[in-house]
Amino acid sequence: ERSAQSVAAVLAVWKAGAAYVPLDTDSPAGRRRMILTDAGVTVVLAQRHLAEDLRGDAARLVIVDDEPPPNSVSVARPSRILSADTICYVIYTSGSTGQPKGVVSTHGALMHIQAAWEQVLCLRGRVRRHLQMANFSFDGYVGELIRCLGSGGTFVVCPRETLLMPSRLLELMRRESVDAADFVPAVLRALISHVMESDADLSFLKVLVVGSDTFPADELARVRESCGPRTTVINCYGLTEGTIDSAYFTVDDTCGDMPAVIIGVPLPGVGIYLLDTA
Repeated sequence: ERSAQSVAAVLAVWKAGAAYVPLDTDSPAGRRRMILTDAGVTVVLAQRHLAEDLRGDAARLVIVDDEPPPNSVSVARPSRILSADTICYVIYTSGSTGQPKGVVSTHGALMHIQAAWEQVLCLRGRVRRHLQMANFSFDGYVGELIRCLGSGGTFVVCPRETLLMPSRLLELMRRESVDAADFVPAVLRALISHVMESDADLSFLKVLVVGSDTFPADELARVRESCGPRTTVINCYGLTEGTIDSAYFTVDDTCGDMPAVIIGVPLPGVGIYLLDTA
């Protein structure tokens, strides 16, 4: 489950030179087994309270809560050879045919998207604390992770039960001095409604991102109104196959006059092709 342990687990997998494959703990056992088999998984990392449900799978199970045996911890770097083409994760989507499809990404692609975000958002030295909300099995999670740790920030993990309770979510963000947050539309809509009803605002945020689904221009305008003049508000567009995000639109005061959702311009180093029916 999403926690400080999930961050450590991902970094440990990468340090060992391997790729991580996130499993949705709410998914059926059949889908989980299919993913483990298809991806060729040999080791499963899990918290103790999830372990019993995974013991029937063929992969070796490692409980991350357990203390390592005495004298078993080494401070030496594991020997491994990594390059830009080394696979860093495989994330399974629903697939266009309904069969789960593994999307492979590389360290080079992840470094590229981090550099693009840094160029657009100026994170390093400006943004200190990032809210973590995305499901661990989605590419949005690794996006949050890389934007935060790649710019020297602190990850603030939002409990699952808080996500759709806007009053508690706003309280958490203020208490933890959150600078940046990447929302899915359902969570942001509820939060903006609460902010407007309670005469509050989101001016403490330096970066507010909305993505993963369409978000109408008039709603983006209301988000802009709820933020301060120093808050960068962007609508991101991307697909799992394109390493998280491909395009972005910076929301300004004229957004409410636009007739439709705007996906904006390509991120630095990304190309976009506009095609007609032919």
